[in-house]
Amino acid sequence: MKVYNILNKCILASLTIVVFGIYGRAQGISVRNNLLWDLTGSPNFGIEIPLSEHWSIGANGELKTWPRFFPWDKGTKDDARQWKYFTVVPEVRYYPESVYNGWFFGGDLIYSHYNASKIHLPLGLFKDLKDKRHQGDFYGAGLFAGRSWWISDHFRIEAEAGIGAGYRKAKEFECQHCGDELGTVKGLQLVPKLGLNIAWNPVARKKAKKEITELINQIEDSQPPVQRVRTPEIIVQKPVERQLTAVEELAKNHPLLHPVGEYVPYSKGTVVRKMPGALYVFYEQGRAEVKRSITTLSGPRDNGPVIDEILSITEQILADEASSIAKIQIVGLASFEGDRWRNASLSLDRAHALKNFVQQHFNIPNEKFEVVGGGEAWADLRDQLNDLLNAGGGADLTVEELKTAIEIIDTEKDIDVRERKFKAAAGGKIYEKMHRGLFADQRSAGYLRIYYDIAK
Repeated sequence: MKVYNILNKCILASLTIVVFGIYGRAQGISVRNNLLWDLTGSPNFGIEIPLSEHWSIGANGELKTWPRFFPWDKGTKDDARQWKYFTVVPEVRYYPESVYNGWFFGGDLIYSHYNASKIHLPLGLFKDLKDKRHQGDFYGAGLFAGRSWWISDHFRIEAEAGIGAGYRKAKEFECQHCGDELGTVKGLQLVPKLGLNIAWNPVARKKAKKEITELINQIEDSQPPVQRVRTPEIIVQKPVERQLTAVEELAKNHPLLHPVGEYVPYSKGTVVRKMPGALYVFYEQGRAEVKRSITTLSGPRDNGPVIDEILSITEQILADEASSIAKIQIVGLASFEGDRWRNASLSLDRAHALKNFVQQHFNIPNEKFEVVGGGEAWADLRDQLNDLLNAGGGADLTVEELKTAIEIIDTEKDIDVRERKFKAAAGGKIYEKMHRGLFADQRSAGYLRIYYDIAK
């Protein structure tokens, strides 16, 4: 392989990795090394970037410039063996659970430029290299499956296997270093894929902690201060009895409505499901689109009546000339499936989706909304589990399973460790039952409070 050819392709691969890396810093990048390739004396590097909760893209690369298996294996003067190559394998993966967690399935493209002679590969691969030297290219594609296991907050082990097929075209030489050219070989070739990867998430894990602090704890860092409304002193000769406005009459029977003087910001740990009068719109797993009807693993869920009530109450306030909207408080939540950084962002997206939906029907400026991403709904989940325990079981969970789930929440403060304990408890049965039922209640955005003001 000519030196300039190697350098050109290395530069191309490096630029690709840099582009992926810039984008990946915002998404949760992971880098990996295939230990099986290392055993063949082939330096390699892989990169993976999530595109959504379940999909990721990546690329693997190998560059081997020395002729034997390892740089120090010089062989003998008459030894015609050599195995040099440059390989790039871009890929796409799908994770049924969530990116970087559990099983994954994928497809890849393969390009390799190789210069090899007198080597014996298993499974009948490139069998004509036993007696000749080939220098050329291979283009292919393949499918694979594998599984990922977290072994710490930063490291994972991946095992994968697959099969690929492609087209090769190479010049054939006599089996010497500068032997005569004999012609060209070309045709289809099957290639296996095996990997035992050690993967590292340096940016994603550090960034996750920062994002969780900024998004989930934004109620401490970013919430506006409590607005205390001072009522001006009015000196009157006689007490005058004021007639209630239409909104005040409505508020007497609907705890969603509060005068602006009673404003209280959302605080971390609030059990949203127990807030009187709050209206909740539920979302599909991993999504943030407001829909009148959604499908969950436990069955269909109708958002229609709640959406109609939200629009009706908002319309009535806007129609009352004696009152006005001071603030609409919306909080989004997510179940704890997947990574925390993703769920923090998803909860905020759900709150914004409900705000945007209301603004599509009414001309309400952005400053009238208080939009909060509550992150993973641990407080709501803990409260719901306790209600089921007091009822003697429910949601397909036994009393003992409910006690185990509550104990995990109460005793394990590290969220990542807590999630892993849930997935391991009772052989994964508790997590699976919650995934089929309770998690659907956590994927929501709540119309928590509408604060109104009275025209003077």
